[in-house]
Amino acid sequence: MINTNGDNNFLNNHYDGDSWSAPILQMPEELTRFFSNTSIAGRRIQHIFSVGPAYNMSQEWMQNFAIALSQQEGDNDHFIPPLIEFIPPETVFSRLILVDHPIIIQFDTGDRLEILFAHGGEVRVSINALPLSLEAANGARNINLDLMFSEVIGQRISGIQIGRRKELPEDWEPPHGEDWKEQDALIAYILFETTGEAGLAFEPYKETGRVFLLGRDRKIRPITWGQLQTAITLEPLGEGNLDIHKYDY
Repeated sequence: MINTNGDNNFLNNHYDGDSWSAPILQMPEELTRFFSNTSIAGRRIQHIFSVGPAYNMSQEWMQNFAIALSQQEGDNDHFIPPLIEFIPPETVFSRLILVDHPIIIQFDTGDRLEILFAHGGEVRVSINALPLSLEAANGARNINLDLMFSEVIGQRISGIQIGRRKELPEDWEPPHGEDWKEQDALIAYILFETTGEAGLAFEPYKETGRVFLLGRDRKIRPITWGQLQTAITLEPLGEGNLDIHKYDY
């Protein structure tokens, strides 16, 4: 565990990782102990929020998707204009977002679990440390996660799986410090199993974290464009944000 000096006071209500009090956990056993001590299992998920934007739900990302979809349709009878407004409502997406800011899970007890898993092999977690009104300084919230992850809203957490891995891909940034090099295993993923048909999963991916719904068949749950477009604002990311061309989704 790497303790931080954050005091949870955020200037202008903008998220700053250095101001967050959550420690950095690198051992699977540390994360298991945290969830046990905070009695997460058995709680009912009431709401889910993202402090920052979902990069793969931005205006820029969806415009690129619309262009790619149009290019795939070679038959003139099925031509789709390369514009977001012409994406067919039956088009299937994954219930998955890319983020590099914390996710806040609010329970029926009123307590909040805050998780950031956007760095390979290490997780930051806290209870009731981040206000729901907290925003990212570099981009607005652009998605309603209650709609995106609707299959787990109202469900109780029935179990928590913490995945293990021996090493990280070579092109990933290594965990902080040196102690992790002596560990038998790194944290690979977190899966909150629920009483419903899907669980809520977290895992790092390159420069971001992936948050998604995983079905009992171990496949990412789908959502149609007709359902998805009611959950997103299509807010543009603007310059200086994540390079949307690095990822293939």
